[in-house]
Amino acid sequence: MEIIKAEHLGFCNGVKRAINVAKTHAPCLTYKELIHNKKVVDGLKNEGIYPVHDLSVVQSGDNVVIAAHGAAPSDFEKLARIGANVYDATCPMVKKVQEIVREYSTKGYKIIILGDKNHQEVQGICGFSAETPQIAADFDEISLEDGEKFAVVTQTTFFEEKFENYFIIKYASVCKLCKMCYNNDVSIREVKCSDNKFKRRKL
Repeated sequence: MEIIKAEHLGFCNGVKRAINVAKTHAPCLTYKELIHNKKVVDGLKNEGIYPVHDLSVVQSGDNVVIAAHGAAPSDFEKLARIGANVYDATCPMVKKVQEIVREYSTKGYKIIILGDKNHQEVQGICGFSAETPQIAADFDEISLEDGEKFAVVTQTTFFEEKFENYFIIKYASVCKLCKMCYNNDVSIREVKCSDNKFKRRKL
């Protein structure tokens, strides 16, 4: 049997960086799973790197690494109050989305996040919004009021093709349906995980 390997295999740069940060500061805790790979997460336990899902178990002086998918500002504040040593391994692409949400929400834009509401990354991004954002896994879930300013961001691993079909192309339809295209101030911001996109196209 012949096994054909894709041209590009392995972890993206954000994942590699997170693993390196954790190993550099081991023994340490990671806030939630460092990356979405159970085998790797379990293997890191042998190097003194353990995930925690509840910050109440963290003690003063503990080394805590923020996972690649990031965390909300309130989580950083809790860790600071505890007195933990915090090392941020948030993927730079995720950080871009977080800053976009912070910027536009403070300008009064309603934030719409396209992604999985239960995903660690999306939950962290929500914390950067001045008001509760709207999370949509399906286009029909988006609700807007006439004249409302809104900014759209995506989960970084959101398929580019789906985003284009899901919002940019269909945006004309929502304008017609809601009769608001001439009244709304719209900002569409997408930060793509280019490593994953490239690997998918090579498979």
